[in-house]
This record gives sequence, C-alpha cells and structure tokens, in this order.
Amino acid sequence: MEEEEVKESNVNHVDMNANINEPTGTNKTERKGNELEKVRRVFEDRDVKSGDYGILRLGSYQLNKNRPIKIILGNWSGVYEVTKKKEEILNGIPALNIFRDQTLKQRTYYKNIQSELRELIVSGDDMKTIRRK
Repeated sequence: MEEEEVKESNVNHVDMNANINEPTGTNKTERKGNELEKVRRVFEDRDVKSGDYGILRLGSYQLNKNRPIKIILGNWSGVYEVTKKKEEILNGIPALNIFRDQTLKQRTYYKNIQSELRELIVSGDDMKTIRRK
C-alpha cells in the first residue's frame, strides 16, 4: 500500500540529470530563477509543451558542482510529452539524461531485467529486448 501511495505522489515527476551548470550566486531565489529559465529554454527550443512545472536541485549546494534537477510537472500529459520527446530533448546536449521518477520496487525490477538481458546477450542470444507493458 505504501509503495502505491509513493508512486501516486510521484506521477508528475521527471528527473533530469544534466550538465546544466549551477549559477554561482549566493541568493537561492536568484539561482532557482536562472535554472528555471535554462530548463524552459531547453523545452522551448525543442517544442516541448510540458505545461506548468517547478524545479528543484537534489542534494546540497556546493560551489562548482552540478546536481541533478528534479522537474515537477503540473499534470500527467506534461510527463508524457517530455518522455515522448526525450530523444529530441537529449539531442545536442552533452551528458543529459531524462527519466521518470521510479519507486524502489520499480528500480529493482528494471535492474534485474537488465542484468538478465546482459547475461542472455553474453551467452549469444542477442534477439531479446526489453519492452514495457
């Protein structure tokens, strides 16, 4: 039950691990405004209509160190739009990774499937792929 509640609360979250430099200013509000503008430009340049969203950096602020950005989208259709145009967003931005927020159970499940797939490929069965249901 708790796992389902966490999943429901994260339904509009997208994690973006990006090589987006953090602003060096000491004012937190100013830094967040600059980051929001950078994310907005990434979406607009690639014609992604994600709707309203907020962002936050994960972890503690450290000068000259980039932290992942969590994007909280206003609705499910925004998450769908971002994940649908993921390849287009990733194009031209080095060291960018976008993925939907996953529960611990989901992460464990996908890691197990990936390791099984690796074992199959090593054993010579390269016809298998991972498909989502």
